[in-house]
Amino acid sequence: MKKMKLIVSALIVSLLFTNTTSAKSYATLPDPEWSSEYKYSSPDLEKSGATVYIIDSNGVQFIHDSNGSKKNLIKNRGEVQHFTGDNAIDNKNGNYYTVLSSKVNNKKVTQLYAYDKSGKKLWSKTFSEKLNDLNNVYITRDGNVLVTSRVSSYNFMVYKLDKNGKLLKKKQIKEHIYRYENGFLVTTSTIKNKFYDTLYDDQLNLKFKYERSGNKAAEYIDKDGTVYYNTFDGKKYSGFGARGTNGKEIWSFPSNGFEELKFVENKLMIIDWKNFTISLYDKKGKVLKKLKFNKIIDVDTTSDNKILIVENTKLTILNGTDLKQISQITVPEFVPYKTKFHLKEDFNLYVTVAGKTISKYLLN
Repeated sequence: MKKMKLIVSALIVSLLFTNTTSAKSYATLPDPEWSSEYKYSSPDLEKSGATVYIIDSNGVQFIHDSNGSKKNLIKNRGEVQHFTGDNAIDNKNGNYYTVLSSKVNNKKVTQLYAYDKSGKKLWSKTFSEKLNDLNNVYITRDGNVLVTSRVSSYNFMVYKLDKNGKLLKKKQIKEHIYRYENGFLVTTSTIKNKFYDTLYDDQLNLKFKYERSGNKAAEYIDKDGTVYYNTFDGKKYSGFGARGTNGKEIWSFPSNGFEELKFVENKLMIIDWKNFTISLYDKKGKVLKKLKFNKIIDVDTTSDNKILIVENTKLTILNGTDLKQISQITVPEFVPYKTKFHLKEDFNLYVTVAGKTISKYLLN
């Protein structure tokens, strides 16, 4: 009986912890659909419909996805833009929004700009309040535009506008705005040395407020208001977990300090950059599957539930539901962080080489 238990335990471990290097064969990249010269460095890349958006320190370049030809270029006004912060794309119509602080008549103003999918300016909105920095713009679940900007420490203005630039609502929130996700605007505040999280809905109405441990900052907010967090001890990340809308801990685990949280298909994915593993968890904190790689350089996820793992000379595409391997592709050696691989829906792969080219490949 004891021997049988050991065999069963070993089988469970082998099913849970799978090494992807056991794959039998690798394909190489096909010929590119197109390649376009691009002279700027380390661009971010997004795609919506038939438009590819390239963002770097130079500005935003709109590109035809069919052939790689360039549309309009929106030149940067002095701020480096990134998709994670001060700009957003409406995937329903391809409109691009960016919020910037600049000087007009020697006066600092904050403005929201809207462009269509070809890069043509639609409208702009100047905010009358005196704003400082930390400008962010988001597309809300009801299809409107949300802009947040800091007035001072723990004092933010929030603006909700429709797609034509009409101001729908304005609210001053005397808390630090942390992020917007899945219909929730999350803030943090300190009252008498106690830390609080507050969640507002799309209409800027307060939904939940609770006290939390000071070092457990939100990394992802689920549609039901559950917050998934990293624990930061002042020097490194030391754990991660989940808490409900009442602020109570649902589950938590220690961290080795090199782990990052991502979400795919309503499941929590933990990337361990030290041990080069990918782990998939359910919402109750139960590990569903774990994969080990030789060396993970980068990880990308798509809107249609695919995961791209980038190694030195190999790309692995996984199903985000169960981490089953879809394909592996051998690529030539490259300089990490200068060459970037961007996987988008329907197995469209874009490769950017800093200061040189952007190429598109079809992998389906």
